[in-house]
Amino acid sequence: MKKTNIFLTGFSGTGKSTVGRHLAKMLGWTFVDTDMCIEKEKDTSISNIFEELGEKEFRKIESAIIEKVCSSQYQVVATGGGLVISEKNRKLMGQNGIIVCLEARFNTLLTRLGGTSLNPQTKEVRPLLESSDLESKIIDLKSKRQSVYSMSDYTVHTDDLAINEVSTIIYRNWRHFQKKNILYSSWDVASLVNTPETIYPICVGWGILDTISEKINSMTNNSVVYLVTDSGANKYARRVQAELESARIRTHLFVMESGEKHKTLNTVSMIYDWLAELKAERSHIVMAIGGGVVGDLAGFVAATYLRGVKFIQVPTTLLAIMDSSIGGKTGVDLDRGKNLVGAFYQPEFVLSDVEALTTLPQRQLISGWAEALKHGLIKDEGLIDEFEKNVKNVLNLDKEITTELIKRSLNIKAKVVSSDEHELLGTRIMLNYGHTIGHAIETAGKYEKLLHGEAVSIGMMAAGYISNALGILTSSQFERQKGLLEMYGLPIKVEGINLTDVKNAMLLDKKTLDGSIRWVLLDKIGHSIVKNDVPEKLISEALGSVII
Repeated sequence: MKKTNIFLTGFSGTGKSTVGRHLAKMLGWTFVDTDMCIEKEKDTSISNIFEELGEKEFRKIESAIIEKVCSSQYQVVATGGGLVISEKNRKLMGQNGIIVCLEARFNTLLTRLGGTSLNPQTKEVRPLLESSDLESKIIDLKSKRQSVYSMSDYTVHTDDLAINEVSTIIYRNWRHFQKKNILYSSWDVASLVNTPETIYPICVGWGILDTISEKINSMTNNSVVYLVTDSGANKYARRVQAELESARIRTHLFVMESGEKHKTLNTVSMIYDWLAELKAERSHIVMAIGGGVVGDLAGFVAATYLRGVKFIQVPTTLLAIMDSSIGGKTGVDLDRGKNLVGAFYQPEFVLSDVEALTTLPQRQLISGWAEALKHGLIKDEGLIDEFEKNVKNVLNLDKEITTELIKRSLNIKAKVVSSDEHELLGTRIMLNYGHTIGHAIETAGKYEKLLHGEAVSIGMMAAGYISNALGILTSSQFERQKGLLEMYGLPIKVEGINLTDVKNAMLLDKKTLDGSIRWVLLDKIGHSIVKNDVPEKLISEALGSVII
């Protein structure tokens, strides 16, 4: 049974009927009020039913009505305040939709039930609240029902919200539920990124690239897809294009130059012109197929063209799978630094085919493991244990082991992004372990000396040096990090980089607050902290330990 109804429950006066009507209009659904259904069927008022037959008989009638209502779909149903007391009713509603409890403070209920409400034109008769002591009646009756109200899927407090605001909150929750439990139920979902604004899946598997057309067709109709790729991933883009065209999805392809040095506003401008010439619309889709450079740049285009078009990530490098495709960070580089222009813009979904890694150049593949290992270093020592135990299998891209470890690693990032989408709470910054110095080294090397993962590996060694020198990371654990990076063939030092250029690039670090760099450090393997009072002398020593 598909869950295609929204049931509103809650105490009298929380606004179920008024909100229900407005929400039904938003969704284009049918509005149903169970009390009105009862009155229509029995051709009398609720008060008369209570008076003539009693509450017990009323509850039987109510249960029969909700059973009948649940035989239909796409309804917003305002239920009587006591309907959810019955376990049978709750189970039936739960099988056919989501249950949303509308809540309000005591004083709000007293005001509304005393004559004003979310709909001040009506004053409903509520038999169980007919009393000379309304305050005591509300407290007593609500306290008896509160435990079952709390079993709802969502609760929305209506006290200080207008009707449209309550309806919008429920609408957004419904869209999240719909995506998570209906649309994505048959997908190869490894993790979900769930932010206040949206929810989207990260699909990971071996040989799943050819499933992309069915995913697009399940989420939209008659769309046009604009594929953005580079010369390195063009073969995958052509494969995706053929798959989409065979599913009667119209496509256009833009192939940009490969490399970080082309992640610029100039390239963005060329794609803008391309989209404008093709008359791209907001309902169309921009799809990035390639590594992090393609994903970052195409995502920025999607975020800004027409003030936002739909976006899909199809990463084909390990680095992009593990890092840049997840979290909604998009952007381009300036001469003064990396990713200085950008936006947070979440994709509709991410599809990562692990089989694509078998065609990666060895250096690119090794570089990508830096981000995967980073997730374990900052959040999960058990994941580091698995990477240490399975070095040979991972480096040989064993199908099952590699896929499973990638899923486990990126699940860490998905959870962090979900909890702190815009880096406001101090959680997401942990993902920048190794990136302060790593990004600076990339900039100083003009994005040609090192691959991103290589620079992050060196940056993690510098951050580990600082952690150890401050006495928060033991020497044995610092050596363990070093050994882990070396096991996977990652560099721990770099030569030929100007130290002054690195220091200057660090001054533009996005993690700077009030002029001080917020350093992500380790206090043990599997746990990270942030410090913004690292002495300049120690920073210079750390740089000297990795730049030779």
